[in-house]
Amino acid sequence: MDTLYLERFLIVADQKSFTKAANKLFLSTSTVSKSVVYLEESLGVKLLNRSNQSVELTKCGELLVERGKDLIQEISQLKSDLSQLVERSGYTLNIFRMAAFSPAFLSAYRSYSTLYPEDIVQIYTHSPIGVSKALESGLADAGLVVDSADSWNRQGFSVRVIAQEPFCAVVSANHALSDRSSISADDLVQEKILEFGPIKTGYSESVAEAHGRLTRLLSEKRTNIVTFNNDETLMFQLRAGLGVRLMGKSSAMELYPDMRHIELSGFDTGIQVFFVWKEINGNPALKRFLELL
Repeated sequence: MDTLYLERFLIVADQKSFTKAANKLFLSTSTVSKSVVYLEESLGVKLLNRSNQSVELTKCGELLVERGKDLIQEISQLKSDLSQLVERSGYTLNIFRMAAFSPAFLSAYRSYSTLYPEDIVQIYTHSPIGVSKALESGLADAGLVVDSADSWNRQGFSVRVIAQEPFCAVVSANHALSDRSSISADDLVQEKILEFGPIKTGYSESVAEAHGRLTRLLSEKRTNIVTFNNDETLMFQLRAGLGVRLMGKSSAMELYPDMRHIELSGFDTGIQVFFVWKEINGNPALKRFLELL
């Protein structure tokens, strides 16, 4: 049983809502929902009764809530006790990332793992605000961020841009545009654009700005933009071929790897993928990684 999924389930149970739990965790509702589904599958029991308005605990769910917090504490203590027994000469590098994809980062990760097998590089995927807090607190040695490097020109931080991030159009294989290599604003006039409501609090400013430029351009062309507050509904609309979603290509490849990611032509939506770290971080593993990046 994955304790990460258990922790997310306990928050859902406490909040009695996937949406409220997602907001508290700074994750998408679908990510939290999938975590609970994976936990149910791993345990072979149903933990929640779901409805459009709320979620209710089953008998199995009530038992897991009753014992789950103690179980997490016991596992955490066990991991700590085990780590103290293991003598290891290598270093640990903690990298927090948004849903970002970069060949340069993957290449550095691959090379590092080959050159320094004694070291451990731990990757954690989180929301933009989660990555920021981890970097500020020192929990993360470095961050992989989709944003504008200017937004990280803070005292005490160093930034290295490693890729330019475009937006793309995401469509299912059964959509009429699925065979296109690129799409312009005019091509989208007759399409239904599937979007969330307001950008979630804590999202990176430059991504929000790029998204705003994109939606303003489409609004000027009187494109049909449909907003959703529920990401599961948006996902099913998208997978059914009932619309197009416009988003950063990194996130698209992460969230919808089985769909088509089509280039946008004539859109000013460029943002950057970059590596950021605190200048005072003296972790030798960070220095090694930077030499390969």
